Amino acid sequence: MRVDRLLGEHGSSEDTAEARRVFERRTEARRAQEDDDPHWEPVRRGWCLGGEGFRQGLLERIEGKLGEHHAGQLRAESAAAKAERIIGEELQRVGWTRADLEKRKRIAPEKLKLAARLRRETTLTINRITALPSGCTWAVGRAPPPGCIA
Repeated sequence: MRVDRLLGEHGSSEDTAEARRVFERRTEARRAQEDDDPHWEPVRRGWCLGGEGFRQGLLERIEGKLGEHHAGQLRAESAAAKAERIIGEELQRVGWTRADLEKRKRIAPEKLKLAARLRRETTLTINRITALPSGCTWAVGRAPPPGCIA
């Protein structure tokens, strides 16, 4: 590997242990300086750099394609996006709005069917399903009434 050009750019004419130590100190000083810059925070803290529309498009594209090597945050967001898609489909099927979903009782057959589908088709836990902003709460740990599972 040729390092003479790189070290030369940093003021050293030879590849020596001292020249490499100087290069290391300069590189670390620059990295530490950049750590203080809030401009780089989105790059360091997440899996996606872009607007919300871009993020949603990526989540749709990777649905069902995540492997062991993918980060937990990405998996959770993907599962939540899939859950929101399923909720939208189910609301359309029964002719409800999100407000209708929130108004209905916890044991409404439609809500129980929706919750059962979410458990069947996503990796969301029961607690995550009940905490969804769409009001998809249901009787946790109880068997739904007969005929409620789609």
